[in-house]
Amino acid sequence: MAYPRAARQMTNSKRPIRVPDDLKGLKLRVPEIPILFNAFKELGAETVAMNFGEVYTALQSGTIEGQENPLPTIVGFSLQEVQKFISLTEHVRAPEFIYVNARWWKALDSRVRDLLTTLFAEGKIVAAQAISSQQQSNIDTIKKAGASINEVDVAAFRAKAKPILDRIGPQYLGADTYSAIVRAGQK
Repeated sequence: MAYPRAARQMTNSKRPIRVPDDLKGLKLRVPEIPILFNAFKELGAETVAMNFGEVYTALQSGTIEGQENPLPTIVGFSLQEVQKFISLTEHVRAPEFIYVNARWWKALDSRVRDLLTTLFAEGKIVAAQAISSQQQSNIDTIKKAGASINEVDVAAFRAKAKPILDRIGPQYLGADTYSAIVRAGQK
């Protein structure tokens, strides 16, 4: 079962990120996830690998100019205090998954399995509603701190990133996994 998570967004201290070319030359902290790190590099950002615990201070000192994370993380770690521009790129929408041991699951009484399946489905709805309601609260907090929220040409990002991801995605994720992710994103 897949549970929704808040989408990842970009922040920086230099300029609004509205189209892919706005990334050019921006020193951006990106997690050391090869497909993400290299995609941002190919989009023109100066990608920097850095432990998240160092990000606030690095943003404050100018060691890096931006970073990317979901809004709850941005607000939770007060990054809006040291970032002027928050761009709603939604460049990663990765759900959380609940896994259970198949043998354990099959050994459960069918009524318990049905109940758990129902509860997981209800939890998915609650999680989606919580993310949605938290989004506006996070935006309000960011604006209150004096940072701006920038709308983004998501279609332009998708168009520019697709050939990059189609080339490097199978390399890092495997061809079958990458194809499954692409298919799931088209639903």
